[in-house]
Amino acid sequence: MRDHGGFPKLNVYVEDPQLGVRLEPGASQRFVYPDNPITSVRINRQGYRGADFPAPGADDVLVVGDSQVFGLGVEEGQTFAAGLERALGGGRHVLNAGVPTYGPGEYAAVARELIASRHPRTLIFTVNLVNDLFEASRPN
Repeated sequence: MRDHGGFPKLNVYVEDPQLGVRLEPGASQRFVYPDNPITSVRINRQGYRGADFPAPGADDVLVVGDSQVFGLGVEEGQTFAAGLERALGGGRHVLNAGVPTYGPGEYAAVARELIASRHPRTLIFTVNLVNDLFEASRPN
């Protein structure tokens, strides 16, 4: 009730021995980020934000990063990945593999994992200069 139906902490994580945590496949939550409206978060079967990933395509774009890529505080359609997919048009899929709390080590692990399974044409490795330089040498 305090936050008008939005939980003040993102609570969609499960423990992971390699990455510390992952997003829980199938989880959903209404979330309120400070100074932002309440947003809806859904985690797909692959464990990333949004709808289930489509079958791998020859022109797929993979975006890895932290809460900025995930779109913490904005709706799914307002994320960088969603905007890039609209801008690219032509059926190119942009996969949002951003996970709040991750740093460069986790981005690299996610990139390796998804490149091996999906073979995207393009990788966008998003570095958050606000905190990633401090997190680069620390595991999640």
